[in-house]
Amino acid sequence: MSRRAVAVVIALAAAGGVPAAAQSTLPLRAYSLASAPMSAAPRAAPDPDPRLSRIAAAARATFARARRQRLAPRRRDRRSSFAAMAQAGGALDVRVRPGTDTPMLVRATAPSNGGGALYRSDEGAARAFLDTHADVFALADPEQELTLESSTSDRLGRRHLRFSQTSAGLPVWPGELLVHLDPGGNVDAVEGAYSGSPTDIPREPKIDAARALVIARAAVPDGTNAPASAPELIIYAPLRRKPRLAWRVELTIAVSARWLVVIDAITGRKRNAFNRVARDAQAGSGIDVFGMDRSLDLWEEGGLDYLVDTSKPMFDSTSDPPGADTTRGGIVILDARNQPPNDDPETIPELFPITAVAPTGPWLSDGVSAAYTLSETYDYYRERHDRNSIDGTGGTLIGVVRLGLGLQNAFWTNGLMLFGDASPYSGALDVAGHEMTHGVTEATADLIYQHQSGAANEAFSDIFGENVEARSLGSADWLKGAQLGDPIQNYTNCSSVLYLAGRAYPSRMSEYILTEDDNGGVHGNS
Repeated sequence: MSRRAVAVVIALAAAGGVPAAAQSTLPLRAYSLASAPMSAAPRAAPDPDPRLSRIAAAARATFARARRQRLAPRRRDRRSSFAAMAQAGGALDVRVRPGTDTPMLVRATAPSNGGGALYRSDEGAARAFLDTHADVFALADPEQELTLESSTSDRLGRRHLRFSQTSAGLPVWPGELLVHLDPGGNVDAVEGAYSGSPTDIPREPKIDAARALVIARAAVPDGTNAPASAPELIIYAPLRRKPRLAWRVELTIAVSARWLVVIDAITGRKRNAFNRVARDAQAGSGIDVFGMDRSLDLWEEGGLDYLVDTSKPMFDSTSDPPGADTTRGGIVILDARNQPPNDDPETIPELFPITAVAPTGPWLSDGVSAAYTLSETYDYYRERHDRNSIDGTGGTLIGVVRLGLGLQNAFWTNGLMLFGDASPYSGALDVAGHEMTHGVTEATADLIYQHQSGAANEAFSDIFGENVEARSLGSADWLKGAQLGDPIQNYTNCSSVLYLAGRAYPSRMSEYILTEDDNGGVHGNS
């Protein structure tokens, strides 16, 4: 994954919102969680397991033959190569991604190396495994081609290292490997979606960055004057397609439209374009479920109470509430005051703190609901998964209510959870859990919001939204958006709800919806 800076700019005065002149026109960028690379200690090459040597030899013969022919290994060659691995003592269980020459999962059924006895860091152990079995992974030089992006651990003492892929200094996108180590420091599994080492790819673009930006703007709706990131030269390597030199650029057209566009750097052809904003599917009108009394944790200052919750363990007492930009580790609820006055807002308007003159209000009901549902969602992740906020490090949660006028949606973008007012989105626990989970997914796996990975992104949000509901209410109804009126989806009987007119949600993989609409069916296939 490339490292991207957070460019969400929200400047809020303590009691008066943001002056209109101060509104940012910079692109709204999503952020990713990326730990600093761990330094690997110099390592001596261990004596390889003889079974793994035979495995590597079998794979090496297959891939060397393919390289000589300048062709990817034929399907029968891959099968025979990996069958030889299985016969070589059963040390590795290898599953090849269909249509590619790379494995999607390599599982070690015996200790892969000496773990901590040989290496002073997890990165050292991971790199030694990848280097030793470079041919299995179809990588010419893993040491140079893989960059450690993050390292995390779980309650079981296992560690998980995420590597991005590069080639001759250029990012290979989308491409990454995840190396898993057991508590003893042994590599026991590697998974990923990536391309084998790119070859025969020109490294000098014929289309320059300025021209690529013009093409990218023309490739998406209303992109002509949209704020744009600087085009980045990459090797675009989608699975099952030939890698190509390309430009990657992001265009922020509206609060709900942040497009990532890939332009071929040789031909100028658009290779990909999709909206990165994780939005909830459109829903019908619903009844108002507010009116229930909710306990609120508030911030009092200057004779006013603010919908700013600083009661969570993540709160940094050295920060300066109640401003959203000065509060660290709080839950801040803001009001868009039905601006822009339409049901399809293209910008984030001036945002205002929600206040009352007494702890008991009167309060804006949308704000009370958002404060409750986001508090419950934070507590779910903290209690059940030991995760401290979206980014895992106690980052402030910001909810925005009454965005637009009659907006039938809720969505996550650029560190904000935004709720329309056409239905009681801010009061639905599964909706709040759904949107916050989009943030967690973006901060961890950063799944491409397109086709199957985008559908998985939506599915994770759907499932965790129901888990939030189950924790707070005692059980989940497994109906997405039941509090909005007619459920958007029924997870216990998927085909009982229509995705489109005459087309039900699929109940099994054989009913997978093949479409280029909706970013390749990310909602329909979730």
